[in-house]
Amino acid sequence: MKKHFSKVLFLAFFVSMILSPFSGTSAATKKQAVKDYDYELVDQQPSDIIKMQPGEIKTVWIEVKNTGSKTWYVDGTNPVRLGYGSLYADTYNTPGYNYLISKIAYIDHSDLNAWISFDRTANMSDGKGIISEVKPGWNTRFQFKIKAPQVAGVYKEYFTPVVEGLEWMKDLGIYWDIRVLGENNYMPKEIYLWPNMGNETANAQVGDTVYIGLNTASITFFDRKVNSDVLQYIGRKMICDSYNQNINTDIDTCNKTATRALYGFRAISKGTSVAGIDDFPSATITVSGNRIVQLYSKQTEKLTIGDIIKVATSLSDSENFQYDSKVLSYMCTGYTNYFKVLSNGFTRIENGNFSANIIVGENYHIYETVNIPTKLPYILSDAKTGDIIIVQLRNPGDGGYSFGDPQIDDSNGVKLLEHKHFASTSGATGDFGSDQWVFQVANGSIADSIKIISYRPWEYKASDSSTYTTNFWLVINPLTF
Repeated sequence: MKKHFSKVLFLAFFVSMILSPFSGTSAATKKQAVKDYDYELVDQQPSDIIKMQPGEIKTVWIEVKNTGSKTWYVDGTNPVRLGYGSLYADTYNTPGYNYLISKIAYIDHSDLNAWISFDRTANMSDGKGIISEVKPGWNTRFQFKIKAPQVAGVYKEYFTPVVEGLEWMKDLGIYWDIRVLGENNYMPKEIYLWPNMGNETANAQVGDTVYIGLNTASITFFDRKVNSDVLQYIGRKMICDSYNQNINTDIDTCNKTATRALYGFRAISKGTSVAGIDDFPSATITVSGNRIVQLYSKQTEKLTIGDIIKVATSLSDSENFQYDSKVLSYMCTGYTNYFKVLSNGFTRIENGNFSANIIVGENYHIYETVNIPTKLPYILSDAKTGDIIIVQLRNPGDGGYSFGDPQIDDSNGVKLLEHKHFASTSGATGDFGSDQWVFQVANGSIADSIKIISYRPWEYKASDSSTYTTNFWLVINPLTF
């Protein structure tokens, strides 16, 4: 038995030696199997979850090895860079750090930590400076800075090396898990719900990401039954193998053939919202924490410290927004403008034709042309110290008329915060826009009055009421006289 086995073994060895030149892999074949552009991920820092305060800036980097047959160059026709994006990322994902780098990016391509463009994060470097080439077998770093948005949340940002003008290298799903801390340094978490067998409920905090798993992958925009003031749709992840696996080795095939998906939402404001679609069970999510308020032009809104303002305008240049930085801080997510309320007070947010009033922590009283009584004066009998009074009137510019300075009986009782003229946007003959005055009650125990008149400067006489028109007259706390 042993001897027979030895003969068989020898015969097998002999045959393999004869056939090896024909069936083996030659050096030339092996060389052809190596891709022109390929890499191996060597290191990634930070390697754990990155906790960041709103607006905080941190440096991140990956180190890769050139395992292809081509040398990588930093310049020339086909430079190698680290690109923003991956097939592993949520579809319909709101752009993240590429739009949040602000002035860190784009200012100096020789800066080791500056982004090259909105979707190219870094050139090759040795960790100290940019290098000109990386030959096969060499290592290099892609190093850059990220800036946390002001909105708390879970931000998973994906990156892939790219050969400009030729190809994206293999997609390993390289990403950083960034958690922007919320109120009281709360670290947002991910919540997974599976309502396929029936409706589910969950509690979340502002900043949490809620994933709804459904037996359908055909929905590209998940907005039905969702309160967008509470939950923001951030994307879809395909489920390929099981309910507990949302990525696959062949991610491209997975994205094309999956029959189940996770639909993600970021909790952006306190409140309750259903997350569901027709003919499928839904989940009800109750969110606690700060709220987000949608703000429109010509709107007046009372807010509290910590609230987030979402400005309904396509303008995204922070330098063109005018506001009181003691009351608000500006932040931008993608092409959406947000402001965070910092302190009590009054401010106006203005950008081009957009203008809105923000009042934080104080009561307010607003008087517009449409609601001012024909019989003056108007009486405000319950004004308290700190109250804001807003007066909005059509401008009387037709015929040479103009508004005079507001007449305040006692400057210790009421003070003028600002007077703003808004140009006409209609272009109609005789439309000279409007004016707004903002006052604050400095002492609620003092009786006071505000009067606004218009006149033609060449005929105005303060002692002759026939030479001017009283457009607004408000008596404040008359019972204190």
